[in-house]
Amino acid sequence: MKKIKELTKEEFESLEQSNLLLEIFPNASKVYEDNFVDRPSIKKDIDWTSVIKQCEEILDYIEKEQYSNEDDPTYLYESVMTTLYGENIFKYIRFMTN
Repeated sequence: MKKIKELTKEEFESLEQSNLLLEIFPNASKVYEDNFVDRPSIKKDIDWTSVIKQCEEILDYIEKEQYSNEDDPTYLYESVMTTLYGENIFKYIRFMTN
């Protein structure tokens, strides 16, 4: 089975007209072009404030509770990626991995 990004416009439209598009690709947009995402560029003016704040909160929590939340690396990854590339980075990642 092809991935959505491998479909031609004709294949996409055929699936959409037969009502199979969302059955096969539940996260697809019904507009062909909306299913393709360019790789975001690193932002020019990066504000690290939110990442620094999150790191400090993680360390404060570890010091207070003597425990580290196993989800912290995931939250930090999301924060760093969003800070560097903007909100659309995860749309791009989902596109490339689906």
